[in-house]
Amino acid sequence: MNRITRAALGGIAGCALAVGATGVASGELSDLLKVHRDSNDVNTSYVTLDAAKAKIVIDKGTDSEGRPNTTFTIRMTGIDVSRVDFSETVKPLGAHLHIGKCEEGDFGNPTATPSTAPGGKAGAHYNHDVHYYGKAFPKVMPDGTLEPPSSTVAAISSDTEAWFEFVPDEEGMAYDKTTVPFVPVDSYPGDMAVVVHVDPTNADTGGAGPRQICFPLSVSGIFEEPPTR
Repeated sequence: MNRITRAALGGIAGCALAVGATGVASGELSDLLKVHRDSNDVNTSYVTLDAAKAKIVIDKGTDSEGRPNTTFTIRMTGIDVSRVDFSETVKPLGAHLHIGKCEEGDFGNPTATPSTAPGGKAGAHYNHDVHYYGKAFPKVMPDGTLEPPSSTVAAISSDTEAWFEFVPDEEGMAYDKTTVPFVPVDSYPGDMAVVVHVDPTNADTGGAGPRQICFPLSVSGIFEEPPTR
């Protein structure tokens, strides 16, 4: 198993993964990148992530039948939970692996033509059907559901994308460990991101509401480029 450990952020210039002979790189907990001026802008009745830090571990391995898989382990600390009522079920925050570069201050411009949303530079979700097999993302049908998967249309699921779920505890820590049945490819060489949204992930659409914060992953030398077609 090839384990890569890195701080979620060391500043934009410090995001490179340094992988030694053992396949291991490590870093301390680091600040998240804000894509809203204040996370209260999008989450006024829940947690605040402005002071949060995160760390990610990526394990590339195989399952019991020798098929490749990837395990992502993410820990966030420093979450402001002062407004959370822990006597009730705490709402999870959905998060996903995205294909683009996460940038501090990517606040978007809702008045532009076309408008741009906060965190938009991080791009779309990584989807293995799309980025490895070359399928198209599904279209939205007239009834609001997604086009069904086929030989040319990608499936939207936790088997084709890397979805994470963070439930903060009373200490302001949230943890997730997710294994996906594939090893991502680096479609836009060098940079990927984990984006944390406001809501839990919708299992049918993969959506999780507005993007509120993210952290960059520099994956050069970790994930290979897609196959040539």
